Amino acid sequence: MIKTCTKCGFIGDDVKFRKGKNVCKKCIAEYNKQYCENNKEKYAEYKKKYYENNKERCAEREKQWRENNKERYAERQKQYYENNKEKCSEYKKQNVITINNETFRFNTAPEELKPYINFLIKERTLKNIIKKYKQEKFK
Repeated sequence: MIKTCTKCGFIGDDVKFRKGKNVCKKCIAEYNKQYCENNKEKYAEYKKKYYENNKERCAEREKQWRENNKERYAERQKQYYENNKEKCSEYKKQNVITINNETFRFNTAPEELKPYINFLIKERTLKNIIKKYKQEKFK
């Protein structure tokens, strides 16, 4: 079936149109993009709620994307590291703990060790804050 877009005048078969609409997919995509740009806060809130309600689904989609786009993912990781070297090194310092000569990252540690590691990281962070405070106070 041939349809005509009411926005841009494109003439094409119904595959190029959203079901039940007389607006082509290209115009709908353009509208959605513009809407998101004009309503950034509302859209960000929507995305946050969606993620909270669909964590497993989002994690699976992200995992699938990383597997299908290994080179692009590696390039993004490399670019992020280049742009945020200080932040990355600070994160590594704060989220790595050594127990009996074994180094653990919090996010990759065995589940039974996570509460213990989390406690140690918080304690170490608190000690560093107190140490910096004392140094500043007695300068």
